[in-house]
Amino acid sequence: MDELLNDFVSETQESLEALASVVVALEADPTDRKLLDELFRFFHTVKGSCGFLNLPRFERLSHAAEDVLSDIRAGEARADPATITAVFAVMDRIALLSEAIITGDSLSDLDDDQLIQTLKLCHKMASLSEAQPPEPEAPKVDAAAQLAENQGKAGVARTIRLPITLIDQLMNGVSDMVLARNEVARKLRDSMPPPELETAFERLSGCIADMRDTISKTRMQRVERLFVAIPRMVRDLGRELGKTIELTLDGGDVEMDREMVEMVVDPLTHIIRNSIDHGIETPEQRRAAGKSEAGHLLVSARQSGSQIVIEIADDGRGIDVDAVARKIVAAGLMTAQEVVALSDRAKLELIFTPGLSTAAQVTAVSGRGVGMDIVRANIERIGGVISLQSEAGKGLTISLRVPLTLTIIPGLILNAGGLNFAIPRSAVIEILHDNNATVTISRLGGGVTATIRSTRYSMIDLEDVIGLPKVERVGPRSLMLVRSANGKPYILGVGYVENHEELVVRPAAPVVMAAGIYAGMTLPDNGQPMLLLDAGGIAQAAQLPVTVEAVRDRDTAEEAKSQSETYSALRFVELSGEERVIRLSLVERVEDVPFSAFGQTSAHAHVLIDGRLFPSAHKVKADQASGANTEITCLRLRDEYREICYPVRDVLDIANVPVHLDMKAAHGVVAGIALIEGAQVEVIDGFALFASLSHDGTPSPMTSRCVVADPADSWHREILAPLLVQAGYDVVWDVEALPEGTEGVVLVSAGRDTTPYSTGRPVVRLRPGTLAEGPEDDSIYRYDRAGLLGAISAACDKRNVA
Repeated sequence: MDELLNDFVSETQESLEALASVVVALEADPTDRKLLDELFRFFHTVKGSCGFLNLPRFERLSHAAEDVLSDIRAGEARADPATITAVFAVMDRIALLSEAIITGDSLSDLDDDQLIQTLKLCHKMASLSEAQPPEPEAPKVDAAAQLAENQGKAGVARTIRLPITLIDQLMNGVSDMVLARNEVARKLRDSMPPPELETAFERLSGCIADMRDTISKTRMQRVERLFVAIPRMVRDLGRELGKTIELTLDGGDVEMDREMVEMVVDPLTHIIRNSIDHGIETPEQRRAAGKSEAGHLLVSARQSGSQIVIEIADDGRGIDVDAVARKIVAAGLMTAQEVVALSDRAKLELIFTPGLSTAAQVTAVSGRGVGMDIVRANIERIGGVISLQSEAGKGLTISLRVPLTLTIIPGLILNAGGLNFAIPRSAVIEILHDNNATVTISRLGGGVTATIRSTRYSMIDLEDVIGLPKVERVGPRSLMLVRSANGKPYILGVGYVENHEELVVRPAAPVVMAAGIYAGMTLPDNGQPMLLLDAGGIAQAAQLPVTVEAVRDRDTAEEAKSQSETYSALRFVELSGEERVIRLSLVERVEDVPFSAFGQTSAHAHVLIDGRLFPSAHKVKADQASGANTEITCLRLRDEYREICYPVRDVLDIANVPVHLDMKAAHGVVAGIALIEGAQVEVIDGFALFASLSHDGTPSPMTSRCVVADPADSWHREILAPLLVQAGYDVVWDVEALPEGTEGVVLVSAGRDTTPYSTGRPVVRLRPGTLAEGPEDDSIYRYDRAGLLGAISAACDKRNVA
């Protein structure tokens, strides 16, 4: 009987989650018989099970709701908002009773009678007003019916109910098998085993890998689990605030780790409540702004490599960055002069300042900015990133990029006080050594700061935080530039950084987590457990005053002399395994790009980043990636006119390279060899690198960009764009994306309206046929390579003459 009762409670709770979107959709369309039948079946099933299980309170509640829905099905009443609200209340009561069965708590049955009476009264009022005009249309939820349909389809497959603890035990067992396999592999490499033993081991390794992938999938949940509560939340808040909101949910079939789903629920809920309360305007305000009365809210999810991207977009008022800046100044967090020097992007980031609110008045629902620092801290704690894109008066888009799973994350192994620790690689911005000529460490008033390339950061040693002595060793200490909870980076001093690898993450003991500086424990391939550091928690636990200041003047003449004899270079490992350096001033940024974004046209490699095609320094081979979603680290290099992508295996450090190389041995793009910390490192010749990617007819600065006005056309993406890149042009897919104040040529299909592009930039029109329509037709046949490139050059020459 206990098993039957537990099954009843589990099935009831799952059904209630799924039905929340069904009830909201029924309110939007009371004539949808399919939704009505699904809701009726739930209460009918609960009532039928209650008699056998002796649950009279469940039976009374479900029977009352069933009677009301039966009349609605018969056409004797309609599902008005008041009745739907009463049905929601009954569902909430059933959920509380289900939870009480699990916990053993007792709930008064007086509330049951009140809910039943309220439901009957609302039903009676709806029956009497059936002939009256209906109330204004309730908020539409585009995705609710689709969610219900998807859930129904998912139920067709054969399933079995397993406790989560069992799945965790399976995952832990497989992780132990992987670690044991790695240990055996190391021993086999040292003992020179016979070929037949190596073959058997490889077969065993393949089986273990397949088993690990399969069991990992059992931990995955559809993002739909995140979405089930959103329709009702939007519906209830909209009614409470007097706003009409059209909700669209997209990407519910994307899967992510169940623990990650639980971690994202609270930040996502906070963001949506903010969007509804202070983002989307009231119908009167929207009419005055020339918008539709109903606000639009889009919540979407998609997988990007090893990350899940969740976007929350509304068409409300957006964030007023000037209002944010004024609040910051009024709170005394920054001076007016400091705020004026900030860019709009930097002002927008101020929204994450703790305690900040830009709302004219505080409400019980939310406040734009209040708690956003907690949202970012929670997202970054799980290795994620949050970003904003706001346009005043038009809306705000918040993007959450979180790992696909919490069980395995990329991390760095470091040593402090003689012990090994791990830290998520996403929390580390840069790693340097304390003897680097670009680093100056100062101790003032008991505090420590580190100045790196004219920027001063707060600094703390990890040993001081965890209470361990510093261990003397040969060689410099490592300085890690990491992100704090408020988004400002600080320097974390450690003994040295040992390695980087994929880490198996497990929960740590509560007494360990209570310290506030750990995010869990991890088990690397060597099988030795170590604690996973929380970069934001370390700064908070140490009460570190995290500050970032620009230093304009060099402290000593010796440092200036050193800078004149050396230059800063980025040290990295090529895809082919060689260790090299390249002048840091050429590197605009370092980012991870999916392997699928790389391609090749003729003998030239290229890569697609943010909708633009860039030439690649070399081709990325299939054997240099383990799968289609593998991310390749890329160095974005730029000279005055061009930007290229340089794929690498890993970025190691920033080093000082002497102007005069230890050995001049130019070959290809290599200028020679420099000795860096005792290692022979090849130095990339920037001149030779850019020269190797230049072709005949390299465009001038003015013509270095081409705007393709038909981004949805596959011909423009697959045929035209590679040709332009091969010819040396940067390709932009929308004229709006072209940086303000820059020149370029717009390429558009013949017959398309060119009014949106009449900004003074020259336009080249392309026609599909070989023959022109008349003597005044100045379009170019799109397969005329010479004519096309010549037209681009002529259009720019004409512009210069003008």
